[in-house]
Amino acid sequence: MSKNHPADRRRVDLAPSTSHKPPAVTAIYARKSRPSESAFGSCQAQEAICRDTADAFGWEIKEVFADDGGSSETLDRPELSRLLEQIELGIIRRLIVDRADRLSRRLAVTAQIMALLDHNQVELVVVTDPNFGQSAGGRLASN
Repeated sequence: MSKNHPADRRRVDLAPSTSHKPPAVTAIYARKSRPSESAFGSCQAQEAICRDTADAFGWEIKEVFADDGGSSETLDRPELSRLLEQIELGIIRRLIVDRADRLSRRLAVTAQIMALLDHNQVELVVVTDPNFGQSAGGRLASN
Protein backbone atom coordinates (compact mmCIF):
# COMPACT_ATOMS: atom_id res chain seq x y z
CA MET A 1 0.00 0.00 0.00
CA SER A 2 1.12 3.54 -0.61
CA LYS A 3 2.01 6.05 2.10
CA ASN A 4 -1.12 8.03 1.42
CA HIS A 5 -3.50 5.11 1.63
CA PRO A 6 -5.97 5.44 4.58
CA ALA A 7 -5.13 1.93 5.81
CA ASP A 8 -1.53 3.03 6.39
CA ARG A 9 -2.47 5.82 8.77
CA ARG A 10 -2.24 5.16 12.46
CA ARG A 11 -5.34 5.43 14.55
CA VAL A 12 -5.39 8.02 17.27
CA ASP A 13 -7.06 6.99 20.50
CA LEU A 14 -9.37 9.84 21.46
CA ALA A 15 -10.61 8.20 24.65
CA PRO A 16 -9.77 10.16 27.80
CA SER A 17 -6.77 8.95 29.74
CA THR A 18 -7.62 7.27 33.01
CA SER A 19 -4.46 8.65 34.59
CA HIS A 20 -5.50 12.26 33.94
CA LYS A 21 -7.51 13.91 36.73
CA PRO A 22 -10.37 16.13 35.61
CA PRO A 23 -9.93 19.79 36.52
CA ALA A 24 -11.26 20.75 39.91
CA VAL A 25 -14.67 22.38 39.68
CA THR A 26 -14.66 25.29 42.10
CA ALA A 27 -17.57 26.72 44.09
CA ILE A 28 -17.97 29.49 46.65
CA TYR A 29 -20.08 29.28 49.80
CA ALA A 30 -21.14 32.43 51.65
CA ARG A 31 -23.40 32.87 54.66
CA LYS A 32 -24.70 36.02 56.27
CA SER A 33 -25.78 35.07 59.76
CA ARG A 34 -27.93 38.06 60.71
CA PRO A 35 -29.83 40.69 58.77
CA SER A 36 -28.07 43.30 60.93
CA GLU A 37 -24.58 42.04 60.04
CA SER A 38 -22.33 44.70 58.52
CA ALA A 39 -21.96 45.15 54.77
CA PHE A 40 -18.52 43.55 55.08
CA GLY A 41 -20.23 40.35 56.21
CA SER A 42 -22.71 40.34 53.36
CA CYS A 43 -22.82 37.40 51.00
CA GLN A 44 -21.81 39.72 48.15
CA ALA A 45 -18.72 40.91 50.03
CA GLN A 46 -17.75 37.34 50.91
CA GLU A 47 -18.23 36.29 47.30
CA ALA A 48 -16.01 39.14 46.06
CA ILE A 49 -13.23 38.13 48.48
CA CYS A 50 -13.49 34.48 47.39
CA ARG A 51 -13.51 35.46 43.70
CA ASP A 52 -10.33 37.48 44.22
CA THR A 53 -8.69 34.36 45.64
CA ALA A 54 -9.93 32.20 42.76
CA ASP A 55 -8.66 34.76 40.24
CA ALA A 56 -5.25 34.83 41.91
CA PHE A 57 -4.94 31.06 41.41
CA GLY A 58 -6.56 30.99 37.98
CA TRP A 59 -9.56 28.98 39.17
CA GLU A 60 -12.89 29.32 37.40
CA ILE A 61 -15.94 29.52 39.68
CA LYS A 62 -18.73 27.20 38.58
CA GLU A 63 -21.31 28.30 41.09
CA VAL A 64 -21.89 30.45 44.17
CA PHE A 65 -24.00 29.14 47.04
CA ALA A 66 -25.18 31.86 49.44
CA ASP A 67 -27.43 31.56 52.48
CA ASP A 68 -28.52 35.07 53.38
CA GLY A 69 -29.54 35.29 57.02
CA GLY A 70 -29.41 31.58 57.88
CA SER A 71 -28.32 30.12 61.18
CA SER A 72 -25.09 28.16 61.32
CA GLU A 73 -26.40 25.94 64.11
CA THR A 74 -27.47 23.12 61.78
CA LEU A 75 -26.96 21.82 58.26
CA ASP A 76 -30.55 22.85 57.48
CA ARG A 77 -29.74 25.74 55.13
CA PRO A 78 -31.08 25.69 51.57
CA GLU A 79 -27.92 26.67 49.71
CA LEU A 80 -25.62 24.65 51.96
CA SER A 81 -27.84 21.61 51.37
CA ARG A 82 -27.65 22.17 47.61
CA LEU A 83 -23.85 22.56 47.81
CA LEU A 84 -23.44 19.37 49.87
CA GLU A 85 -25.60 17.48 47.38
CA GLN A 86 -23.38 18.60 44.49
CA ILE A 87 -20.30 17.58 46.48
CA GLU A 88 -21.78 14.12 47.10
CA LEU A 89 -22.50 13.82 43.36
CA GLY A 90 -18.84 14.55 42.65
CA ILE A 91 -19.55 17.80 40.82
CA ILE A 92 -17.74 20.19 43.16
CA ARG A 93 -14.05 19.38 43.80
CA ARG A 94 -12.88 22.65 45.42
CA LEU A 95 -14.75 24.92 47.85
CA ILE A 96 -13.75 28.46 48.74
CA VAL A 97 -15.08 30.23 51.84
CA ASP A 98 -14.11 33.61 53.25
CA ARG A 99 -13.86 32.32 56.83
CA ALA A 100 -14.24 28.84 58.29
CA ASP A 101 -17.14 29.96 60.49
CA ARG A 102 -19.20 30.56 57.34
CA LEU A 103 -19.62 26.77 57.21
CA SER A 104 -20.72 26.65 60.85
CA ARG A 105 -19.92 28.16 64.22
CA ARG A 106 -20.61 24.81 65.91
CA LEU A 107 -17.67 22.43 66.06
CA ALA A 108 -19.82 19.32 65.61
CA VAL A 109 -21.46 20.71 62.47
CA THR A 110 -18.10 21.85 61.08
CA ALA A 111 -16.73 18.36 61.74
CA GLN A 112 -19.64 16.82 59.78
CA ILE A 113 -18.99 19.12 56.83
CA MET A 114 -15.23 18.48 56.96
CA ALA A 115 -15.82 14.72 57.00
CA LEU A 116 -18.02 15.02 53.91
CA LEU A 117 -15.41 17.14 52.14
CA ASP A 118 -12.65 14.68 53.05
CA HIS A 119 -14.72 11.67 52.00
CA ASN A 120 -15.40 13.25 48.60
CA GLN A 121 -11.83 14.55 48.21
CA VAL A 122 -12.94 18.17 48.03
CA GLU A 123 -10.26 20.78 48.62
CA LEU A 124 -11.35 23.43 51.11
CA VAL A 125 -9.81 26.88 50.70
CA VAL A 126 -10.37 29.27 53.61
CA VAL A 127 -9.34 32.74 52.44
CA THR A 128 -8.56 34.14 55.89
CA ASP A 129 -6.69 30.98 56.96
CA PRO A 130 -4.78 29.46 54.04
CA ASN A 131 -3.40 26.80 56.39
CA PHE A 132 -6.82 25.71 57.65
CA GLY A 133 -6.62 22.01 58.34
CA GLN A 134 -2.87 22.25 58.89
CA SER A 135 -3.05 24.45 61.99
CA ALA A 136 -3.99 23.03 65.40
CA GLY A 137 -7.39 24.75 65.27
CA GLY A 138 -8.02 23.54 61.75
CA ARG A 139 -7.10 19.99 62.67
CA LEU A 140 -9.39 20.18 65.71
CA ALA A 141 -12.26 21.37 63.52
CA SER A 142 -11.63 18.63 60.97
CA ASN A 143 -11.38 15.76 63.49
